[in-house]
Amino acid sequence: MSPVAMNVPLRKFLNLVGWLVVSLAALVLAFSAWIILPFRPGLAEVLTTAETLLRAPFAATTVIGDSRIELADEPQGALFAGYPSATSRDLERLSGVVCAISSARVTIALGINDTKPDELDLAATRGAFDRIADQCARPDLRFAEVWPAEPDVEPAGANYDIEAVAEITAHLRELAAQGRVQLIAAPDLPSGFTHDGVHFVPGVSRDYARMLAFGSATLAD
Repeated sequence: MSPVAMNVPLRKFLNLVGWLVVSLAALVLAFSAWIILPFRPGLAEVLTTAETLLRAPFAATTVIGDSRIELADEPQGALFAGYPSATSRDLERLSGVVCAISSARVTIALGINDTKPDELDLAATRGAFDRIADQCARPDLRFAEVWPAEPDVEPAGANYDIEAVAEITAHLRELAAQGRVQLIAAPDLPSGFTHDGVHFVPGVSRDYARMLAFGSATLAD
């Protein structure tokens, strides 16, 4: 048999493998878009979700959160899935899927965007956190208390309801008291811990990430 004739079956096999890879990638992206459909996903969010699905089964700890997570440096050994402006309701489905495919530690760091005037629905927020707690039930499921915004820091600090932050945090504490989650308490925060009213300065962001990933940190000055 000539080399050319021998290459025909090989080419067919490689073409088949290529189509299978493309089809699998398309399925993963389509599933990722469905998972965060409540969040009105763009391409960046779909890619973040696809990466999270592929890495979560192998990660020692997964942290799901908003832009504070997106902007934080991911500590070694942790998987961070961060979505700008996300609320607890936006990422409820994602949290459930991650918990279904991973038996490792999961930390939920959401809530600050639930306090924006156009998102404020405390009953819906409480329901979302309750359902996440049920879907992700495990001994090392952790919810982070909501770190507040700084109302006097522009341009974003005044965009969040301080009383709503306290009410959401109180509900998270109730879940912890019921033994449904472990709670990562917010530390005493120094003045100027954000650079725009809501997003943390580098040292605080680093310590926030470590606290969520590993459970302890000493806030930088």
